[in-house]
Amino acid sequence: MKKISLFQFIIVVFMIFGGYVPLMDYLNHKSFVLFNFSLHSSFHLVLFLLAVIALFAGILYFFFNTPYSKVILAIVVFINGLYTTTGIFVFLTLNFDLSNIPLFFLALLFSIFELIVGRQLFREK
Repeated sequence: MKKISLFQFIIVVFMIFGGYVPLMDYLNHKSFVLFNFSLHSSFHLVLFLLAVIALFAGILYFFFNTPYSKVILAIVVFINGLYTTTGIFVFLTLNFDLSNIPLFFLALLFSIFELIVGRQLFREK
């Protein structure tokens, strides 16, 4: 088992919570009906699935050190960052409300962090 850096540990923790929160939101969403398309709930479902894939890839990479899991983790984290950033800007455009601005900046900061981590994982030797 290899030594885990604080940076790597933080991203795994963020991905766990990044998957759990959208799942709870998706399951509790009022517009959620089986086979009924809702842009908001489907956005959170995709975020959750990306987070679960990243979590399993992270576990494989950190504890079993497989090269494929590193590539999967880097790709998924990077896509998750792009997806979240796009969703934030679309939501801001459609539902502009000043009371939501701090939450959007926090989400934007998190998605930028994910983009940086995805890039860092690709560059890791």
